[in-house]
Amino acid sequence: MLPISSSSTIRPCHFALPPLDASLPGSAGEPDLCPPSPAEIAERARGQLLGEAGPEVVAAEWGSARWLPARSITTSYRLLLADGAERLVAFQRWRQGRTAGVPSPRTSADDSRQELIWSFPVDSMLHGLPRLLSPGRTARLLERAGMAPPGAISRRSLKLLPLRYQPERQALVRLELLLDGGAQPPAPWVVAARALPPGEACRVAQAQRALAAGLAPRLLAEDPGCGLLVEEWVAAPTCPPGDFSLARAAGSLLACLHSSRPLAPMPLALAPLLAESMAVLMRIPALSPLLNGLAAPTHRLGASPIHGSFHPGQLALAPTGLRLLGFGRCGLGEPARDLASWVAAHLLKDPAVSFEQAAAPLLEGYREEGDCSISEAQLQVWTELELVHRAAAALSSLETSAIEQAKRALLCARCLAGGARD
Repeated sequence: MLPISSSSTIRPCHFALPPLDASLPGSAGEPDLCPPSPAEIAERARGQLLGEAGPEVVAAEWGSARWLPARSITTSYRLLLADGAERLVAFQRWRQGRTAGVPSPRTSADDSRQELIWSFPVDSMLHGLPRLLSPGRTARLLERAGMAPPGAISRRSLKLLPLRYQPERQALVRLELLLDGGAQPPAPWVVAARALPPGEACRVAQAQRALAAGLAPRLLAEDPGCGLLVEEWVAAPTCPPGDFSLARAAGSLLACLHSSRPLAPMPLALAPLLAESMAVLMRIPALSPLLNGLAAPTHRLGASPIHGSFHPGQLALAPTGLRLLGFGRCGLGEPARDLASWVAAHLLKDPAVSFEQAAAPLLEGYREEGDCSISEAQLQVWTELELVHRAAAALSSLETSAIEQAKRALLCARCLAGGARD
C-alpha cells in the first residue's frame, strides 16, 4: 500500500453516491464497456489492492461514471472496510489508445484485458492528490505562498475529507491543518484543495486570479507542476441543487460576475462541444430522431467572465449574502450560457414549470444590476443547447433512467426550438 504519514488522516467521504445503470453501454451495442458491479470491484480490490492480510470489504457502492462511447468506461466506487475505514477505488476499461503505465502499490494494471484499477489518492492524471497527504509538503506550499509565516503550520497533523472525486478529471477535498499558536493551543485552519490535470489547473488558476476580489473563493496557493490548487474554504451551507427559489438573487450575482473587468488576461471558459454530445446521443436508437433540427447558437467568443457551470448547488448561503462556488469551468465566454444552465436545470427538475416561469425571476435579478443585454429569445436558444448537453451528460454518467431523462431533455429542447412535442 502507499505509505501514508501517521499524522495524515483520510476521513470518510462526504459526498452522495447515486445508483448507476451499468447496463447502459450495452444498450448502445457496447457490452464490453459495461463497468463491473460494486460487488465485483470489492472482490478485485481485496485481491489486487488491499492484499490478503488487509481488512475485509463489508460493503461497496457506486461512485461516479464516465462512459466515452467506442473508447472507454471509467467508474469509481466507495468501499467500507471491516476496520471502519473507507476507500475510494477507481476502475477503467478501454478499447484502444490507453497506456496503463507502471503500477504503483495502489494500482493494478491488466494490459491484456485493457483494464486498470487503482485506489485514491493515486491517480494517473491528478498528480497532486498524493502530495496532499504529506503535512510537511502541504504546509510548505502554503507558507511559500505567504499564507502563513515559515514554520507556523504544524507538520504533525492533517485531516483530509474527500468532497468530490472523478477519476482522472478532478478531486475536491477539505483539508484541516493546525496553526501552531506558540504558547496557545494549535488552532485548526480549514482550506479547500482541488486536484486537476496540470494543464487544466493552470487554466483554472489563471481564470480565478483574473477575477475581482470577492467574486470567487480566494486562491491561496498553487503547484502548477502537479495540478494542485488550494483555495479559501467558504464555511457556509450550499443551496440544495433542486431549490430554484433564489433565482432573482442568483441573477443579480451573475450580473455582477459578467460585468466585472478581468484583472489580467483570462482564458476561455470550458464548454462542452455540441458534436460530442450529439455523438453520445446518437448511440441510443430511441433518441436519434429527436436530434433533428437542433443546432448550436452563434455566440461571441470570450465576451465576459462567466461561471461555466451555474446551478443552485453552486450558491453558498454565507452570512454576508450569496457567494459563488465551483469555478472549475470559469473563463471568458457568452453570458447567456450561465443563465441557460440554471433555466435548463429548473425545467428538468420540474416539468410543470414553463420556460417563461423559470427564466423570469432570473432575468429580473440580472437586469436589476443594469444589464439588459440578454433577451428572452437569446436565453431560449442557449437553453435549448444546454438541454442537449444535459441529455448527453445523463448518458455519459450512466445515471439511473438516463435514457428517459435524455428523452425528456431533448423533447424540452425541441419544444423551445419550435419542434413538435411527442
